[in-house]
This record gives sequence, C-alpha cells and structure tokens, in this order.
Amino acid sequence: MFDIMIVDDDEILLYGLEKTIDWAAMDCRIAAKCTDSDEAIEKFKKIRPRIIITDICMPGDNGFSLIESVQKIDGDVQFIILSGYPNFDFAKSAIEKNVGSFLLKPTNTNDVIEAVEKAKEKLNRQKSVNTLLRNEALINVLEGDSNINDFLKAVSSSAVGIKDNYTVAVLAIDNYNGISDKKKVSASLAEITERSVSMSRNYILQCKIEKSKIFLLIFLKEIHSNISFFDLLKNIQLLFLQTTEQTLTIGVSGIYKNLNMLHRAWEAAEKAVGQRALLGNGRIIDYTRIDNTGMGQPQFTVEEMHEVILSIKKMNKKAALDIVDDYFEKVNCAKYLEVDDVRNNIEELAILIIHNCVKNQAEMEKLFGRIVKPVVEIENIELVSEIQKWIAEIISTIIDEPQTMITGINKPLVQDTVLYIMKHYEEQLTIENVAESMFVSVRHLSRQFKLETGKTFVEYLTDYRIQIAMELLKNSTQKVYEISQEVGYKSLKYFCKIFKERTGLTPLEYRNSVDIQ
Repeated sequence: MFDIMIVDDDEILLYGLEKTIDWAAMDCRIAAKCTDSDEAIEKFKKIRPRIIITDICMPGDNGFSLIESVQKIDGDVQFIILSGYPNFDFAKSAIEKNVGSFLLKPTNTNDVIEAVEKAKEKLNRQKSVNTLLRNEALINVLEGDSNINDFLKAVSSSAVGIKDNYTVAVLAIDNYNGISDKKKVSASLAEITERSVSMSRNYILQCKIEKSKIFLLIFLKEIHSNISFFDLLKNIQLLFLQTTEQTLTIGVSGIYKNLNMLHRAWEAAEKAVGQRALLGNGRIIDYTRIDNTGMGQPQFTVEEMHEVILSIKKMNKKAALDIVDDYFEKVNCAKYLEVDDVRNNIEELAILIIHNCVKNQAEMEKLFGRIVKPVVEIENIELVSEIQKWIAEIISTIIDEPQTMITGINKPLVQDTVLYIMKHYEEQLTIENVAESMFVSVRHLSRQFKLETGKTFVEYLTDYRIQIAMELLKNSTQKVYEISQEVGYKSLKYFCKIFKERTGLTPLEYRNSVDIQ
C-alpha cells in the first residue's frame, strides 16, 4: 500500500482528488491532506508518505521549498506537481528537483492516475535497488565483515527511522529440510513478513539471511513498544501457519542502544532460536529470559560412547539405550543448550557404532532403507527429542535385526554361533555346549564354522575376547585383572599370555602405547 499526501490551498481540489479516484484499487491511500507546505512538512515527519501531490503557489513557502525539505529527509519520495501556471521556470525547477510529473490545472483524473502509476513504478524499482544494497550491507555487519558506518550509508535515505533503542528478531521456518516445496514456503514467509512489517508502528528493516530464515532489525519508537512488537511476531506466526501449515520459531534479542552491538544482538537472537531444540517448535523465544549462567553443556564422554559400543557387541540393547537415555536426561535438564554440541556428540557416537559394530553395510542399508550418513542426517534434525529417537533407532535396529549386518556372515548356523559368542563371551564357553544349545553335532558345527569364518571356534572366541579387552584397556580405567575376568579369563597369567600372543604386547604395554598416541 502506497501512502499519498496531497498539498494544495484549494480545499475543493483536495476533496475532489480524494473522492473521484478509486485509490484502493491502485493499492494506494490518502494518508494526509494539507493546505500549506509548513503543515505538510510536519505531517510528513509523522506519517512518511511515499508519494506527494503538491501545488507550487501556496501561502507561505511554495511547493519547491516543500520538495527541498522533504528530499533532505528522504530522497526516495516521489513528487507530482499540480500547477495552474504553464511557467517554463516552474517546469525547469521541477526537472532539476527530479520531480516525477508536472501536471497543469485543470487536470483530469486519468492524468493524475497515470502520474501516480509512474511514481509507484519508480518507487518499486528504487526499493529493489535499495533493498539489495541495504541487505548486503546489513549481512556484512552481521557476519563481522564490515563496520556499522557502511550499513548507515546504505540506509541513509531512511535514517530518520533509526532510534537509540533497537531489538533483533530471527524468524526460522521449523523442519525446513522436511518441506517438499521449500521455495513456496520461503516465499510465503517473505510476503507475510513484508506485509506485517509495513503495518507496524516501529521502523523495521528486514532481510533474508538464509532460505529458511528472515532477519528483522526493529528500531523501537518507545522503550516499551517491544510489547506491541511481540504482538506483531505472534501475528506473523499465525498467518504463516494458516497459509503454509508450517510452524515458525522466532528468536528475539534484548534491547540494545548502540548500533555497534548489532552483531551481538543478532547472535543473541540466533541463540534464542537454537533453544527450540529443547523448548519445541512454533515458539517466540526471548534471549533475555534464557538462563545461560548455570550448568555447562552436557557431554557424552568417550568412555560412555565405548560402553554403548560394548553393550551393542554384547547384544544388550537395554544397557546401550540406558547410557544414551542418561545423557539425554542431562541434556533435557539443562537451562541453556548449544544444540550443535548435542549434534556433534551423537554424530560421533553414531560413526563409532557403525565403524565398530556393522560389518555388512549392504545389510544395514536394507534394514534402514538407506545408507546411514550421520554427518548429513543429524544436521537436518532440529529437536533434541528427535536426535534421541534417531540414535535409539540405529542402536535398536542393529541389535534387534543383527543377522549379517553385525556378523558379516550369511550362513544361519554360523551366524547364530557368532551371535552366541558375542552375547556369552565372558562365560566359560565350549563348542560342545554351543552345539548342544543349537541341536547340532559338534563335528558339523566345527566344520561349518571353519568353512565360513576361516577360524576354529576357539580361535574366533579368543580373538573376540582379546578385541573386547583391547577396547576396555583403551577406553576404561579398569584394572587388568578386572578386564581379564570380564572377558572370560579367570587366570590373569593366562590372559596376559594370550593377549601378548595376539598383539605382541602385554596388556599394560598396550594401554601405555594407546595413552602415548
């Protein structure tokens, strides 16, 4: 909507221009009518119309004085001159002052409509250029690549709107990566935001910082006008939901006074948006209400990660998920969260699980319906609860559907034997009792096992026990004798002998070599 101000000492003309033209159909409205330039300047400062239709000869200062005064404030305002005098000097002055149209009285409505449409077209072109320049300058400031003076130069034409008190909001589309028509949804947000901002009482600059995010810089008319601003944000959320059926999370910084703090204000708003990971989508999150002074970021330790891996290798789903749940319980109790830390922790865990526990990637793809790519997948997950579900799915699927994925073996009998070893390696296992549990002869099991794995039952069991022992020596603080018993060796001396035969090092030498690395 284009606001228009008409300035003329002829009140009949003022009334006629307002009533004889369908301004709404032109996406315009008459914002003010004035009878002299002094009144016009005062009203201009308050309502900031984009088009001014003015007479030249009026009581007091003439129309050219009005044009000069307004252009000092805002050089983008478009002027249409109405004059009853076909004076060459008037026309020359109009050209010099970059006036859009010069119409002679009496004029018809079609001429006025044509002049207004011409002014609108010029304003739209100028707006596009100004927006690009302003957005570029603003993003440079936000990213720390420029100083605030470059930004102020870019908005110099509208600098009267810049106040001491400002706040920043970041509007982020929730679950953006899961949206099929991203372009349409992103365009809807831009349109809704533009429309809502134009109706605000505050002076607001906006720009798109990502396809899924819009940045708002709000200069508050009054220190308490942030209340009405929150109403504006709620309205944007509601309109966006009604239009797209998608939710919108909005992060809001505190109130700042110095524009040199703009980068910090933006960071605060971004951090506020990031708290949707804990608080949920579709919220307005005020950074000033976040307690980020308490406990530090919960960490999934290396030791805990390897406990998960060992639990998976033992086919103990409950133990593995319990460790994961304990971590997320600490995360959910945090007052403030850097969600990237959680993503990085769980991404590392997923990579370790796949590397250490999955021997057949093709089988994993079949079970999951995809090749699991933690680095890619986890970046698309916004909520902590969804990150927890994601890692739990990986663990559960590997344990519940192990088969060839975890053993790397196709033959069912040998596969079941390997799984039996993985579950019971800490016990006093013999091929006789395993064969008995599977209702096959020892001879048949021995032959099939050697053909499929290339190892005897004892060799495979020993290698698996030593593999687990190496994991424990590397990632735990357990004593050597404790590890010996945990992997099925009652005799510490015999365990050390077997360990050195397989690795070339004693258990302590191996642990020390790992520590040095």
